[in-house]
Amino acid sequence: MNSDAMKNISLSEVLRPQDGLWDYALYVIIFLQVILLAVLFLGSLRDVLFMAAAVISAISDKIYLFGFLDGGATNINQAVEFHTKDSLFTYVARVMMFAFPLVITTQTKIRRAKPLCVILGVGGLVYMFGRWFVQQRPEGIKDFRQPGTFIEDGIYLIHAGTMYLVLLDVGLRSWWKSDKNDE
Repeated sequence: MNSDAMKNISLSEVLRPQDGLWDYALYVIIFLQVILLAVLFLGSLRDVLFMAAAVISAISDKIYLFGFLDGGATNINQAVEFHTKDSLFTYVARVMMFAFPLVITTQTKIRRAKPLCVILGVGGLVYMFGRWFVQQRPEGIKDFRQPGTFIEDGIYLIHAGTMYLVLLDVGLRSWWKSDKNDE
């Protein structure tokens, strides 16, 4: 990445709403996440770390981090384009934004945090699904099953992973049976 080109991008340009309603929804999510982080601060370290990871994921989504890092963008428009349509890491960050609050809901002992966790989990899920449906899904449909695309490579990875899990299961079952027979 060209460091001279990156010097022309200001923080205010990155934080300014680029994507309309999606950015305002993300501002609300980040605000609620910071409040929840403050509520959880005296609770379990695990909950605080999960919520901190969710906040970092939301901030990385807002500043189009993966457009710059993964996409190699040199200006904000290129970063927004790659980040919102092509980056798998963006999708993973959005999943973390809704999954971690829901995990915290099931584990925290702080009663005041549970309703906010549910609101953030459901809100993050709606946000993630909406952005996927509107921005990433149409791009994926165009690329589906074309040789050399990430989607095709991902399908092969899933097939290989499934095969390894089946082989591991067979191996563990045979080991378990032989261990039981030795007793």
